[in-house]
Amino acid sequence: MDGKLTRAATSTSLDDELKEIQTSRSTILKLSPATQEDRDTQQQALDVLDHTGSERRRHPLPARR
Repeated sequence: MDGKLTRAATSTSLDDELKEIQTSRSTILKLSPATQEDRDTQQQALDVLDHTGSERRRHPLPARR
């Protein structure tokens, strides 16, 4: 039973993290960068979020107790 609860909690935690990453990504995409530096910064932020999301899918954090 404990194994099922741990997997369910981990899955829920992962889903929550991925939703938060997607929300952050959407917010960044709504910005209107005026300069090349702003566009570069926006792209770097998106790259970090994309990397974080892909890492979370491959290596989810253990469930919080």
